[in-house]
Amino acid sequence: MTARRALVRGGAAAAIALPPLIVAVDLVLASASLLLSVVYAAASVVFVVVGLLIVERRPGNVVGAIVLGFGILFSLYLPADAYLRYAADAPGAAFAALYIAVLDLPAWMLIALVILLFPDGRAPSPAWRRLIAFELGVTAVGLAGASLNPGPFMNTPAYENPIGIAGFPGSLLLESAYVAMLVAVVLSAASLVGRWRRGDAVERAQLKWVAAGSATFAATAVLTVTAYGLQGGINPLVGVVSSVGIALFPITIGIAVLRYRLYEIDRIVSRTLGWTMATVAVVAIYLAASLTLQGALGGVTQGDTRAVAASTLLAAAAFQPLRTRVQRLADRRFNRTRYDADRTVAAFSDRLRDQVELRAVAGQLDEAVRQTVAPTATAVWLRARNDFRTKEA
Repeated sequence: MTARRALVRGGAAAAIALPPLIVAVDLVLASASLLLSVVYAAASVVFVVVGLLIVERRPGNVVGAIVLGFGILFSLYLPADAYLRYAADAPGAAFAALYIAVLDLPAWMLIALVILLFPDGRAPSPAWRRLIAFELGVTAVGLAGASLNPGPFMNTPAYENPIGIAGFPGSLLLESAYVAMLVAVVLSAASLVGRWRRGDAVERAQLKWVAAGSATFAATAVLTVTAYGLQGGINPLVGVVSSVGIALFPITIGIAVLRYRLYEIDRIVSRTLGWTMATVAVVAIYLAASLTLQGALGGVTQGDTRAVAASTLLAAAAFQPLRTRVQRLADRRFNRTRYDADRTVAAFSDRLRDQVELRAVAGQLDEAVRQTVAPTATAVWLRARNDFRTKEA
């Protein structure tokens, strides 16, 4: 084992062990932040594990190193946060607050780099390498602004920057860096369009996985920011949802880069959309029926639960037929392979009812199998005539 690999594994092991240790401390001290500590610890461990797997199995792909680096940064957030909660008056508390203050921008830089370099660890073309330099430069400017900005920290106002320089325009630099990094993330995402157009079937399946993970991550990020703005803090439930969205991002990257169950993305997307749309439709049916029946039968039922019970039965009866119909629509649009396979099997079944000649049935079966599962070869054994036919696909 080389020194580099030993260092990587040691750092990953420490990053995996540290979050559960913080959770154990919160559990012993019965902290009110226990739930958030658990979900944040789980998300950070997922990043580290996925990054380490990619580094070990795809050593030439820098995406693994970036994901691992993000996981290590994330895992170090937990002890810094715990230090502020349990040792608020300790001498090093201000430096823990400083680490939390400077963490955001490097995290966004690593996400932008993952998107830009995905899936093979290389930029789409030499021109895109300028964006990498731009992202690194923006991060350096933002780190300087966050590190040297004088006065109290925005997210931890109880502490002042211990290394702040009076008169240094840190706020201006930091705000400018955030705007520039947002532009960099958008440009990185735009690079995926070119990869999709030039990519083969494997690369397009990989891009579908990362698109699904990115969309989930973005949705949960918007939810978290919105909830924070409305409530002035993060609700535990919102924190759980946000952490699940964060954890799904490295999982989808790991599946795509390692190509584990790569082609199941279409099925996952279609099933998710199918169940979501069916659930929304059933809830709408329930609400509409409940309001209608309560209005129409209010004088008869006098406010009892019969209208609610009838609405529930109606929604339950409509769910399965509605889900089946919605799932067909979702498969037709997002899981075309399964949709075409189902149509081929149904057509073969219809022909089978009218076909009696064995060789014709064998030929049609061979054609249906090739269209649905695409094997390298097919074999049909006709028992009645002791005939064994093999056909290369």
